[in-house]
Amino acid sequence: MRKNWDLIRDILLKADELEPNYSFNENDLAKYDYRETARHLVMLANMGFIIHVDPHTIAYQTRICCGLTREGDEFLEMIRDPIIWERAKTILKDKGLEMTSHTLRAATAKAIALILK
Repeated sequence: MRKNWDLIRDILLKADELEPNYSFNENDLAKYDYRETARHLVMLANMGFIIHVDPHTIAYQTRICCGLTREGDEFLEMIRDPIIWERAKTILKDKGLEMTSHTLRAATAKAIALILK
């Protein structure tokens, strides 16, 4: 499955906004297809970025996000700012590189350096 990095960023932002003891599911990001969001919730849980409840352990079949892990929080801090996010995406596109968590880390560092220059 191809990663939708804008959706990933939106999931991480949504998870970061959660109040204690609250959660959200694939239906809470209305601008995306709920099936795509559900797949990305599982992917982010497998990457160790979000705290995820397995739907098989509860009474209904939905993917639930309960918050960010430390690694998810650190990754979000790199891509949180919309200006840095857009610059990083442009850098990767201009260089013909695929977006991955590793290339995004490098591109955000480059974007910050260009902004501070």
